[in-house]
Amino acid sequence: MPAGAWGRVALDDFDAVAAINTVFTERYTQIGRGRAEVRAALATTTRMQVVHVSRSPGVRIQGASMAGTSLLAIPIESPALHLQGVPWAPGTLAYVPPAHDYEILSAAPHRVLAVAVDPARLDAVARARWGTPMPRTFSGPCFRSKDSAAVMRTARTWARWLVAGMRDPGMLLDPAAAERMEEKVLGAFLDAVEPEPGHGPVTPRRALARRAEAFIRASLGEPTRIDDICSAVNASARALHNAFKQVYGIPPKTYQKALRLASVRRELLSGRPGTTVSATAVKWGFFQFGYFAMDYRRMFGEGPRDTLRRARPGRRAPQVMVPATLAR
Repeated sequence: MPAGAWGRVALDDFDAVAAINTVFTERYTQIGRGRAEVRAALATTTRMQVVHVSRSPGVRIQGASMAGTSLLAIPIESPALHLQGVPWAPGTLAYVPPAHDYEILSAAPHRVLAVAVDPARLDAVARARWGTPMPRTFSGPCFRSKDSAAVMRTARTWARWLVAGMRDPGMLLDPAAAERMEEKVLGAFLDAVEPEPGHGPVTPRRALARRAEAFIRASLGEPTRIDDICSAVNASARALHNAFKQVYGIPPKTYQKALRLASVRRELLSGRPGTTVSATAVKWGFFQFGYFAMDYRRMFGEGPRDTLRRARPGRRAPQVMVPATLAR
């Protein structure tokens, strides 16, 4: 994205994010009820992009940073947000090194402030403050904040420069101003965290929930019941429910149904010839069509046949509002 790019973006379709995202790849799977909505505000220099993004409803995001990009992020509003299976609370600051996969799971709407930056620029600021470059390992939100006030200072600094860049995008074309913005934004993050990465302990409940979540995804196309999940992870139904709810903020049965409904929706939206609602529902384990249609409508705010009609030629395009500077 060119320096001086700025503006606001609004999408009403998670799958449309990839069409405008040039910094990292992300695959969205809706797990909460309601119509999808992604809103972002951003400002960009030649080496860094600052963005404030909100996503609704609950969603699972599988992402990957590009080889030439490091990601920093601060949750602003996150009632049930997880990164790499680790609770990602507002006091936990995340760092994803270049060319690393990541997974975000949020059982509810959330807001995040994020920075995508040239790793060489980030290393330069880290050396100036810590005497060492940034680490190249990643297992989750790996930097502990010094205190809540430091995190708030970081968030305010990022927000202040984001607003300044949006109000005066020409400012970001000035090398001196861009340098100052990068120094302040990156420095605020590094000043707020301890230089040594810290990884939270893998508790038995977290380990159980992670095993169950992986099994649910691996067996999504099979007629798997909760008893099957319990057998696969060697746990009782009660232990599984409590662990999954504590770690992910959503019961395992609800999560499994959400992933299956999302798979149906993705297939209906593909618009492949011969696709039917009933055959697709059966493929993903829904055999009682009345309940399926009701669950689908509650989940996505429209019936499955409405989704299929939108996949035909001439379907309504997702709502996208992009300033001219971003469309170039």
